[in-house]
Amino acid sequence: MSIEGVNSRNLYPDLAANGGVLDWARKLLAQTPVVAVNGWSPNYAHFQCGARSAQLFIRMFERKFSFDFWEEGIILANGERMDFEKTVQIIRIQWKGTGIRNSPRGEIN
Repeated sequence: MSIEGVNSRNLYPDLAANGGVLDWARKLLAQTPVVAVNGWSPNYAHFQCGARSAQLFIRMFERKFSFDFWEEGIILANGERMDFEKTVQIIRIQWKGTGIRNSPRGEIN
């Protein structure tokens, strides 16, 4: 996998081995057919489920997966994690309706 400007072998060896953000997210969400996973780059993915959407992308100079959640054009939350699979799990939780809106402080732990 080639990520422009990013040393993927040092920062993201697991991501490189799984084809990038887009391909790996599609694999992890294969059992969630109502979520559409699209993207324009190996280091970016966009998720859509009805009125909800999320974006997921990587940092260039440190290992972090950044994401944000939207619903009906309003941003609900954003965050960062170092673990890709946990990040995708957070996105999956949001689709189930048990995520941000139902959290007392608008956070997902």
